Amino acid sequence: MSLQLRGVTKTFGDPPVPALEGIDFTAETGTFTAIVGASGSGKSTLLRIVAGMTEPDAGEVTMGGRTPDELRRGKEVGWMAQRPALLPWRRVRDNIALAQSINPRPDRELPSPDELLEMVGLSHVAGSYPRELAGGMQQRVALARTRAIGAPLWLMDEPFSALDELTREALAEDLLRIWQQVRSTVLWVTHHIPEAVSLADHIVLLTPGPGRVAGTIDVDLARPRDPTSPAFQAVVRQARMILRGAQAKRVVA
Repeated sequence: MSLQLRGVTKTFGDPPVPALEGIDFTAETGTFTAIVGASGSGKSTLLRIVAGMTEPDAGEVTMGGRTPDELRRGKEVGWMAQRPALLPWRRVRDNIALAQSINPRPDRELPSPDELLEMVGLSHVAGSYPRELAGGMQQRVALARTRAIGAPLWLMDEPFSALDELTREALAEDLLRIWQQVRSTVLWVTHHIPEAVSLADHIVLLTPGPGRVAGTIDVDLARPRDPTSPAFQAVVRQARMILRGAQAKRVVA
């Protein structure tokens, strides 16, 4: 059930402008992989290809031998983006219940909407409308909704990027706690290197557009991770060196 990307390439426009070129990596089952790169490196495009929202021009994506379309039809993919996309006319509990009702999986034992809200510390706002919640609370609801269908693959496109630092750190702790309970395979897109080091088992670093794999890092640090520790900072420096090297090559070219 590992997620495999082989030679994934994508261009847009006429004349064509390359967004991704020859992306190769594997995300092993149950691991947390961060995709890191500057704006314009094709991170979000890559995630949409894995989700089956965009077709690559070349290459393939498979998980357990299944294509993104097959995974999507099988309700195997959870999605969380920068905006929580909650239905404003539905209460918080109903937003989560809707995800389960339109993605029924009788073969999976799923927590109830109330159990999911308890997981993210929001039982007290179950009857509220999204507009009554702060941004961080809305993203907690979105996290609960991602967990709601029991998908083995979570695709997460900078979901905490619009939040303040303290809220972002608290949400990251919730995310890791929930992920460690279910061990879905996660692809996490970010441009924030310390966040990637804090969360991920593996980091895939992309060059400035067109996105190519500039390097990968295995983060062999016990959780929870101390961002002030020398070991943590060493991984951050390694990632920055790889990305700066890729930027320098682009400038020279």
